[in-house]
Amino acid sequence: MMTFVRLCLLVCIPTCAFGLGSNQLYTGDAWTVPAGKTQALMFTDHTRPVRTRLGGFALRHGLSSNADAKLAYSYLWNASGPNAEFGPNVGLKYRIAGNGLTNPSLAASLQYAASPRTGGRSHKSDYGATLIGSYPTPFAEILANFGRAFIGDDVPDLRLVSFAVVRPVASHALVAAEYSSIQRLGPGGPPVPRHQIAAAVVYGSRLGWSYSVEVGYLPDGERVKWHTTLGVGTVF
Repeated sequence: MMTFVRLCLLVCIPTCAFGLGSNQLYTGDAWTVPAGKTQALMFTDHTRPVRTRLGGFALRHGLSSNADAKLAYSYLWNASGPNAEFGPNVGLKYRIAGNGLTNPSLAASLQYAASPRTGGRSHKSDYGATLIGSYPTPFAEILANFGRAFIGDDVPDLRLVSFAVVRPVASHALVAAEYSSIQRLGPGGPPVPRHQIAAAVVYGSRLGWSYSVEVGYLPDGERVKWHTTLGVGTVF
């Protein structure tokens, strides 16, 4: 569970499976915060049947028309083991092609987690990188992420592949279906859930207030089968 959370905090835009993408989904998109604007994201995540709770925030500031920088922090309250502190995390997202909204787009994201702590014990710093693609169609927008987490403590690196289909259902609402897969790049290390399917609803506007709820199911999770993420975001 702990390694899975570290991967998710490192690989996807602000956080992956326990966090918020720029559109508040587990799978990130190629959009970046406009230059001079700041986006604030806050979330809480609860798991079952083993009870844990993750809470955190991310601030993203637009550096240019196609790049933004991020500062994030998360904390895990674990009912069956040590609590964990993740961060502070810093990141940079750069859109290589497209506008991230109305045409096919491609972006890259880099993230560095400084001195994550578990139960008061410091780990080596972790790194993450993600390639993010978005492809709008008349029916829905298709998102694809390919990421890798470079994890310290002699734990093998992890690779993430994630897909989402996002469909507007009203002028200020969308629904999404997602699938993600994690693969360990080498032997050893604690087990991680390999697959996740999820469904989400997001209400609001990208440049105003937005609210989200997403439910994820981990069919091969050993201790966690379900988790629910509630999020709120605003741009100012």
